[in-house]
Amino acid sequence: MAVRYVSIGLLLSALTACGTGSLGDSVTVVDSAGIRIVENTTPQWRDGEEWYLSPEPVVVIGGGDTEEDQLFRVVAALRLSDGRIVVANGGTNEIRFYGPEGAFLSASGGEGEGPGEFRWLYMVARLRSDSLVAYDGILHRATIFDANGNIGRTTPIERRGGLLVVGALQDGSLVGMRPDPLIGRFGPGVSVDSGDYVAYGLDGAVDTIARFPRLEVFFHEGRPSVLDALALGRAAYGATGDDRIYLGWNDSYEIGSYSRTGKLLQLTRLDMSARPLTADMIEAYTAERVAGVRGESRRRRLEEWLSANPWPETLPVFREMRTDRRGNLWVENYPAPGTSMNFRSVFDVEGFFLGRVTMPHEFSPLDIGPDYVLGLWRDEDDVEHVRMYELIEP
Repeated sequence: MAVRYVSIGLLLSALTACGTGSLGDSVTVVDSAGIRIVENTTPQWRDGEEWYLSPEPVVVIGGGDTEEDQLFRVVAALRLSDGRIVVANGGTNEIRFYGPEGAFLSASGGEGEGPGEFRWLYMVARLRSDSLVAYDGILHRATIFDANGNIGRTTPIERRGGLLVVGALQDGSLVGMRPDPLIGRFGPGVSVDSGDYVAYGLDGAVDTIARFPRLEVFFHEGRPSVLDALALGRAAYGATGDDRIYLGWNDSYEIGSYSRTGKLLQLTRLDMSARPLTADMIEAYTAERVAGVRGESRRRRLEEWLSANPWPETLPVFREMRTDRRGNLWVENYPAPGTSMNFRSVFDVEGFFLGRVTMPHEFSPLDIGPDYVLGLWRDEDDVEHVRMYELIEP
């Protein structure tokens, strides 16, 4: 595969020098006013080249009898260069360190407002030299830890409007959306909430990346004071690489690649149309939502809310996205309600659609390396586990 990446890159250079080009029938590249537009139709992987995960996990954390082996509200899991695994356990506001085989080693953080403590452990990301940056969504501050969990510097983050963090760049900058105020901005019916994606540096520098929609919202008919997210509505998703920010609005398969200062570098597109939303899908979605609610009165209120939801005509096309250690972008294709479909479309740094990787049922990848996928898995009792699978590339 390495040789193939090089040959594609060399061919791309020749093509984009002329402004446009095509790699057979699978992808077309266009240079439009300095923005690379990559139009994908079919995967680059040929039969037998597809990546896949090992049938069984090679490491399992969680589900045990001890406190250290019980997980709740895992917000991050990542692997350090020496093989240790870091788990951000939001239920206890701890950053836990486990050995390469999953044995508990130590924990940092905890509930509180002192140095290195958290009120709401919202995000943890790995930086250079295996240092970590953690964001507290209530105290609005970023804290740096070294690879052993020792506390470094703490930086306050602007509180205005809050910050919906999606990740961090390798210089420690936090990237997230600063949503607009909701009060008084919407009338009856469906509207689109918006905000600014920004990068907050640890030195206090703030750069606006892009103005972007956030999600579809609606007011209940006859209840204009109640604002809700539209069920099965559109939403924005983002991810960070070493020095790039990826943003996409999931009404179509188009993802923009931005610099920290907001320059649009590339648009990556995949020829995949939105699927019509059927009555069976709505019924399955409603059943799934209601089944997860405890208490008869709460279930009844949810059913009433869903019955008033103005359902869209089509499903969104994707949702979560994240980058791996090599800069590839993994995008979750939006699953049809009532199905167990769980796979990711993989794009390389040039925007080429490599192919799809199937994930285990109820598994969400959180850290993807050259030979592993580490993520969160829930069992039939909704108990959280962190699992690591081998990533196999034929």
